[in-house]
Amino acid sequence: MSSSRTAPSTTLAVAVVAAAVGTTTAIAIVSLTISISVYRRCITNNTDLDEDALTKERGYQALKESIPPKTVAEFEAMAMKKLAPLSKTYFQYFSDPSTTTDACRTFFNSLRLLPRILQGDVEQVDTTLTIFGQRLELPVLIAPSAFHVLACPEGEIATARGAGAAGAGYCYNFMLASKLYTDVLQESGVKWLHLYMFEERDLVKAAVETALSAGDDAFSAILLTCDHPHQRVQNRMIPYFMKGKFPYSSLEEPFFPNQAAVGFDTTTLQQLLDPVYMGKMQDEGKNPGGTNSFKLDWEDVRWIQEIVNGKEAISKRSNGKKIPIVAKGILSAADARMALAVGIDAIVVSNHGGRQCDFAVPAIEALPAVTAEVNGRIPVFVDSGVRTSGDILRALCLGASGVMLGRPALWSLACEGSDGLERMLTFLKEDLKDDLRSLGVTSISHLNMEFLWPPDRQRIFQIIEQCRL
Repeated sequence: MSSSRTAPSTTLAVAVVAAAVGTTTAIAIVSLTISISVYRRCITNNTDLDEDALTKERGYQALKESIPPKTVAEFEAMAMKKLAPLSKTYFQYFSDPSTTTDACRTFFNSLRLLPRILQGDVEQVDTTLTIFGQRLELPVLIAPSAFHVLACPEGEIATARGAGAAGAGYCYNFMLASKLYTDVLQESGVKWLHLYMFEERDLVKAAVETALSAGDDAFSAILLTCDHPHQRVQNRMIPYFMKGKFPYSSLEEPFFPNQAAVGFDTTTLQQLLDPVYMGKMQDEGKNPGGTNSFKLDWEDVRWIQEIVNGKEAISKRSNGKKIPIVAKGILSAADARMALAVGIDAIVVSNHGGRQCDFAVPAIEALPAVTAEVNGRIPVFVDSGVRTSGDILRALCLGASGVMLGRPALWSLACEGSDGLERMLTFLKEDLKDDLRSLGVTSISHLNMEFLWPPDRQRIFQIIEQCRL
């Protein structure tokens, strides 16, 4: 009976396809095609949806893409379409074969949470973090990275504006920024001064003194990268910079404006593109922008402490206060002990986003042993692989005070500049609030390992014990 009512065109379609793939498969294929056709007609006739939007972008994927990105994953997908080849190459660089980077996500994904239900009023939740006397609206700082102009024309100025508007902190890479520190400081918000401990000690000293002369409240902490005793990233990236299109308006602009401002590296883009000039630099064992030292030790940290918080430095400040110094790149409990011994004020557990040493332990997996060693004496942050509010939540459950975001900030800048960064951070904050409500708590200060699924919690305890051996 039903076959006699089948439309002639449908019968013909089944017959044609059946000849190629068989009757059963043919009916399935044609039925699916009809279903899709009916679905599209239903969508088109739905007057509750915007007709113009449906005309331009039909189907689920097109509609989804018409909504501005909010999540880190959505910003990443859009950024991969927008970024120029040089920008994408630099931002997405990992140490081969990116095992550590992948392992960060694997470990994050292995941690399960144990929500509690019916815990009473959770309408008002607190995601704020006070660090070194300054308040953040969410426990997030933008990690230091170089050349933000590769993401958007305003570069680090946009980063500072977007982070400040969302209530996040920003670690400003003084040495390798593409925008002057004086311009970045015009934007409101919490800022830390990031430094590399280069072999060119006069440059490091001048950078510290110049940046801090901008005012007692200009930078509320000094962040030292401690896990960079070689030139691997520079050596691999310089050939791309020599051939790629860099978005500077003039070949004569200083490539490192802050270094030029303090009277040191005045390398221009034109020189960077000159094989003879670059060959000479490399023959001398140097790279433009500073030379990472092969001899870093804790005495270098003490040297920075003296420059920043010695009697002479403090006497020049109107408030007479010390500036906290943060060590970034710690992965072991032993190094955390050393940091405490030399008087470091905070730690960032980090594997440098997988750019320095592949096969290193994922930062999130190293975090529990470090926080156990520190035992609340100083703040501990973690970066590398943080992508969602759930990642922030789990990091805090493992004892972190907060997290740092690297590539996600660059992706959002590439899409919509400072507005994109602000929206991404704001969405993370609102999502974090809902995560807290789901767990049945009203403040990030309530988070601890009791909110991890017991088998995962036991695994964390084993990691801590094994790292103490």
